[in-house]
Amino acid sequence: QTLGKIGHVQQIYNDNDLKVEVCNTTWTYNPLAVTKLASKEGAGGKAVAAAAAAAASVSSSGERLSALLKRLFETHVSGDANEELVKSAANGDAQRCEEVLKQGATAAAAAASGGANAAVIGPDVNGVFAGHTALQAASQNGHLEVIATLLRHHADVEIEDKDGDRAVHHAAFGDEPAVVRLLAHAGADLNARNKRRQTALHIGVNKGHVGVVRMLLDLGCHPSLQ
Repeated sequence: QTLGKIGHVQQIYNDNDLKVEVCNTTWTYNPLAVTKLASKEGAGGKAVAAAAAAAASVSSSGERLSALLKRLFETHVSGDANEELVKSAANGDAQRCEEVLKQGATAAAAAASGGANAAVIGPDVNGVFAGHTALQAASQNGHLEVIATLLRHHADVEIEDKDGDRAVHHAAFGDEPAVVRLLAHAGADLNARNKRRQTALHIGVNKGHVGVVRMLLDLGCHPSLQ
């Protein structure tokens, strides 16, 4: 209903979900499900955001997967390589992810050889920003090209966020069956549980994400874990 619509951010909740007004109706979104267009004055100075990736509203009380912090929407990058990598992954910028990772490889080689750039610190493909890795951010948003790039650089598909959610949990929450398939082919444990003992299948069923549920079952996940 709100897919592709433009709205105004009204509030950022304590769990970092966003209260967004779209078409004169208020919705609650995970910040990974919206894309910042610009910041401007007007409408009370609220930031303008596009619900470009939101297939449906998400209740903050029912939210299980933690969101990337609102800093993911900021255009300014502090210079921290992990921050830039995660932001680029969340935004679907595979080319920039590749560039950042190659810079890290160059820095590591220089440090290993004791060269002039030995002090340069590059990004870690599994580095965390705002509580998430680049792979987790890309998985929830369905950025297949970014995910393929990260996997080529040996991203760990089993890293957990603070809630125990892995990339496959994020893919299930984001209703991204193609991502689930890609992660499975990369060796992801489809039966992994988060800290609430939820598997990706539990999340898919609870959210009504039929495509994800079918994909998980087709890939052989355990259908009866309690």
